[in-house]
Amino acid sequence: MNTSNLLLEGSLDEDQANLVNTIKGSSDALLATISDMLDFSKIESGNLTLENIRFDLRETIESALDLVAEIAQSKTLN
Repeated sequence: MNTSNLLLEGSLDEDQANLVNTIKGSSDALLATISDMLDFSKIESGNLTLENIRFDLRETIESALDLVAEIAQSKTLN
C-alpha cells in the first residue's frame, strides 16, 4: 500500500481528499509513463509481449482531466 492510499484512509476534508487523489493520479501517470518508456525499449529489442487488460474508459478520461483541471482553473480557462 502506498502513502497516498494511507492518507485517503484517514479523516480528510473534501479539499484534502481531492489533493491526495490528484497526487495519487499524478504518481500513477508517472509510473505509467516510465512503464511505457520501458515498453518502447522492449519493442526496439524485439522482446515485447502484448497483454489484454480491461479498463474503465470513463474513469481513465476523468483521471486524465483531473490532472490538468487545477492548472486550467488557475489560468481561468473555461
